[in-house]
Amino acid sequence: MTEPRRPLFGRIRAIPLVRVLLVYAAASWVVLQVVAIFGSQFGLPTWFFPATVALLLIGLPIILGTAVVQDWLRHAGEHVPIPDLEIAGEREAAVAPVPVPASAHPLSRWLTWKKSILGGVLAFTALGIVGTVVVLRGTGRVTEAYGVAGAAFGARSRILVTDFEAPPDEPDIAAPVREALTVDLQQSRHVNVYGRSQIAGLLRLMQLPDTVRVSEQLGLEIGQREGLAAVLAGRISRLGDNYVLSARVLRPSTGEELIAVRTTAARERVLEAVEALSREVRSRLGESRVALRASRPLPQVTTRSLEALQRYAQAEDALARGDQEQAIDLAEVSIALDPEFAMAYRLAGVAHRNLLRFSEAERYTTRAYELRDKLSERERLHIEARYAEGILEDASEAITKYELVLSRYPDDSRAANNLAVNAWYLGDYQRAYQSALRAVELDPYTWQGYSNAISSAHRLAYWPVADSLARLAMSRGLTERATRFLWRHVVAQGDWARADALCDSLLASTPVRSEYRGDDEGTCGILDMARGRIGRATERLRRAAEIRSGRGQLLLHYATISNLVQAELLRGRRGEAQAALKQALAEHPLDSILKPDWFRAIYFVASAAAQLGDLATAERLAAAYAADTTTWDRAAWLLRLQAAVALAAGAYDKALDYDRRAVRRHFGNAVAYDQLYRAQAFDGLPQRDSAIVLYEEVASPQS
Repeated sequence: MTEPRRPLFGRIRAIPLVRVLLVYAAASWVVLQVVAIFGSQFGLPTWFFPATVALLLIGLPIILGTAVVQDWLRHAGEHVPIPDLEIAGEREAAVAPVPVPASAHPLSRWLTWKKSILGGVLAFTALGIVGTVVVLRGTGRVTEAYGVAGAAFGARSRILVTDFEAPPDEPDIAAPVREALTVDLQQSRHVNVYGRSQIAGLLRLMQLPDTVRVSEQLGLEIGQREGLAAVLAGRISRLGDNYVLSARVLRPSTGEELIAVRTTAARERVLEAVEALSREVRSRLGESRVALRASRPLPQVTTRSLEALQRYAQAEDALARGDQEQAIDLAEVSIALDPEFAMAYRLAGVAHRNLLRFSEAERYTTRAYELRDKLSERERLHIEARYAEGILEDASEAITKYELVLSRYPDDSRAANNLAVNAWYLGDYQRAYQSALRAVELDPYTWQGYSNAISSAHRLAYWPVADSLARLAMSRGLTERATRFLWRHVVAQGDWARADALCDSLLASTPVRSEYRGDDEGTCGILDMARGRIGRATERLRRAAEIRSGRGQLLLHYATISNLVQAELLRGRRGEAQAALKQALAEHPLDSILKPDWFRAIYFVASAAAQLGDLATAERLAAAYAADTTTWDRAAWLLRLQAAVALAAGAYDKALDYDRRAVRRHFGNAVAYDQLYRAQAFDGLPQRDSAIVLYEEVASPQS
């Protein structure tokens, strides 16, 4: 008869190993809950819980082995059925089996329930005694730890340790704890600790006293300013007769908690607890596989407002990319947040000057100069140098200031680049070249250094170097600027076919709203004019004039109008040339332009008037321009203006003489469209052979 089937749970209960496993799991859960509760209340070390788990795991195979052995022994003495045997056609009676003695199993002496349970009790008793001794002795130990902060910190990753919060009645304990933790962290290959001397210097920039307490909030702000990888904030509290040291590692940009560690120790063992805390932090900083990236440091400039500093940093980035308009907008936001932010005024002045808005540049630079007394020495020298360069137009004084900056701060790429600019102004091209190369080396991802190095290389006829610099800039991500560097380089070399190809590429790929569009239309239009493509030159110059007028770039607008007048005259369209100049003066009258923009604008208007044969206007404006030619650039531009007036008046010898003097003073020989003036002068002398040579160098007439 078939045995009836038992319910599933009943069958499970009939299996001894399953019953033992369920009981053991329940008992283990109870033990772990008790350990967790007591660990939190009494500050047991962090190793206590893992040790408990380890003992339970060790005990599991012992308990299961005991269950197997005991079950085998329980069934060993039962009769085992033996099949009947037939001998000579008869059935032999079944023979009863002989019971197996318990001692026959090799583990039966050890795997008994009494011994297994007693061994477990003794093991947990020993663990409890050790934990109790540790707690009673106040031994420094980690009592809680969680979180990770990324893989090993790189060489540039830094962490700031803030001042610890201490019990109100024991404030003196905080300083030695912080100092001991700082010293211990400095031994790590994963962490670079941001030192207290560095903090003191930054506090002065923040206009805070050196003695201010570096709280968690202030530490996070310092972390953002300096681009630190993390900030470690700490607290000390009492737990009975012991001290609890808590530390949290935070991400400066968000305040996100990355690591939390807690240690407990008696007063005499506090430093031991600090070592335990430091080891835990270092382990979690160095062993994780999730990267904690240190952000780029914020500029070290004086301002009370962190938000203003953040906007200033963005403005610097925009300036480095060549986005002058965005740099100005961000600098304006910084100034609104901190009206005494001197370096923000300076930056806005630089961006306006780059756009040839000299009146605005003068206003911002002057305000920065007025605020210089409250700044660090480095900031003050930069502002004084910019004032000498932009307001006094004293390149020698500016160079002296930048040299002083570099003597004290050799890694200042801004000073190296601006020294190159002023050396170039003075005609010291070798020095300008060397200083610009230094700027590139110090900051290889900012376009200004490349631009000035290439310009100097052109003046020194270092053609392969200039080409390499343009390609190096492109390889370092400065693609838009580098393409224009390359265009300038091939024009200077007279490689017209390559210059034409670059122009076509630029105008095909540059969006209409791009900040570069006006410059590209203007420069490529001038090249077209020099190459004899007058119709296309006129179209491009008109578009450039519209773009520059719309952006308020009045000097570039008038420069473009001057070129447009020349192009229209070359096409024999005097009426259109006169209309273009008249419209420009109606939109932006000269008397509405502030100085010093006015002083420069009249140069281009006078040049256009001279080309149109309006010698009275040209000479009147040239006389106004000549009222102040004490500085390097105005004297050079006056010579060019006088050359244009002389050419219009038919004084060809004078025109060539002025042109040669201007070239020696400031301008290069290798600009294609300048050759047209010289060719026209030679043609008028007449020195036709010289004129033909110049025309052949630049002209490739196309309809």
